[in-house]
Amino acid sequence: MIKITIKYLNSGEFHSLTSKGHANSDTLGHDLVCAAVSGILLGGINALKGKNYTLTSDDKEGIIELTNVGKMDAHDNIVIETIVAQLTAISRDNPKFIKVSIE
Repeated sequence: MIKITIKYLNSGEFHSLTSKGHANSDTLGHDLVCAAVSGILLGGINALKGKNYTLTSDDKEGIIELTNVGKMDAHDNIVIETIVAQLTAISRDNPKFIKVSIE
C-alpha cells in the first residue's frame, strides 16, 4: 500500500508531503495505481518553480519526501493543491492500494 502524508502549518501553508510504499495492485510493470501516483508526484514536483524545497527519494523503497523550507508563491501553491486533489481522488477509487492523510 502507498501511504501518503501531507502536512500543513497552523497558518494553512503547505509544509511537507511524504509518500511511502508500493501499491502492489498488479504485477511489476502493470501496476496502474503506482504509475498514476508516480506520474502525479513527479510531474507536480517538476512543475514547482520555487527553490524553497528539499526533496529526497528512494526508488527501491518507494519513498518520496518533499519539504517546504521557505515561502511558497501562488504558482507553487496551486501545484501542491493540484497534487493533493489528484492523490485524494485516486485514494477514493483505490482504498486498498493508497491512503492519503492530511494533517
